[in-house]
Amino acid sequence: MLTTSDCYNATSLVDLYDSMSMFVLTMKSTNCYETLSATLLPAEDKEGNVIPGKVNVSIQAKEKNWYKLNIGGGVKQFSSNSSFAADSLSLPTVQFETSLNLLNLLGSAESISTSYNIDQGGTSNFNFSHFSPLFSASAPGISSKVSASYEEVDHSVLRSYREANKSLSWSLRSGAHSVMDRGAFADLDWSLLQRDVLPTLHPTIPYACDSSPQIIAESGPNLKHSLKLSLSTNGGLVDDKFSPTRGMDLGVTAELAGPPGDLGGGLAALAGRTRITVGLGIGVPTPMGRLEATYSKAVRKGKEDAAQPVQFGMSVNFG
Repeated sequence: MLTTSDCYNATSLVDLYDSMSMFVLTMKSTNCYETLSATLLPAEDKEGNVIPGKVNVSIQAKEKNWYKLNIGGGVKQFSSNSSFAADSLSLPTVQFETSLNLLNLLGSAESISTSYNIDQGGTSNFNFSHFSPLFSASAPGISSKVSASYEEVDHSVLRSYREANKSLSWSLRSGAHSVMDRGAFADLDWSLLQRDVLPTLHPTIPYACDSSPQIIAESGPNLKHSLKLSLSTNGGLVDDKFSPTRGMDLGVTAELAGPPGDLGGGLAALAGRTRITVGLGIGVPTPMGRLEATYSKAVRKGKEDAAQPVQFGMSVNFG
């Protein structure tokens, strides 16, 4: 796999070290290996003589177990993965769960995950994903992920409706591969999502629904087809990603939706749930911890939202 990295194109030891570090981090992010190490060795000819100005790169990797199977159950509160999902709560339910993870099955450091669960009411959910780093000399550090899911959510107790979400997505990422990594990244995501909302029928009136006007406005199938671009510095401009004291973090997301697809009831839901707030904040490190003060103004808020323009806080690190 080194032949597909840019290690051989390095013109100095510094460039070679940076290329090897990127390669090792990319391999580590696949979660397929217990240990990874890279070593520089003197380059030798066929007679065993050292070749000046050239080095060999040795990569040693210890793979994890190629499969992981989990079967079990418990009490769990469902949270939807779909961007269509409404801002509503669901009660905890007793669920049977099973999952299967396959690592490096095809020899390209890919990860295949699938899971299925069903609760006592017969509501089921299925998820599948395939993650693979793309080793390329022209574009190092790029990974690909394909995901598919089917989710059923029963809100009949709290919101008087049921919904079924189907999704298919494909994404390309360049840069940091996980939330633990630090450094800028760019994401390009294609997604096709379908949400079907089924209001609860009235127990005595035929063809009538026992649901709120908002739920009825969102009822029926809705399809969303979009392409989204996300850019983020991901902690690359701050001194500490998880407990920053100086620097700044930037991010921007742009999404373009189009046919095949429709807004349907999602437009009514979006209008009712959209919130816009602007503000600024300041953080001051002290011996006891980090003091924070923020001021914000709600440009758009809901009728029942409570505005709190000024906030103060303090964060303390342990360990």
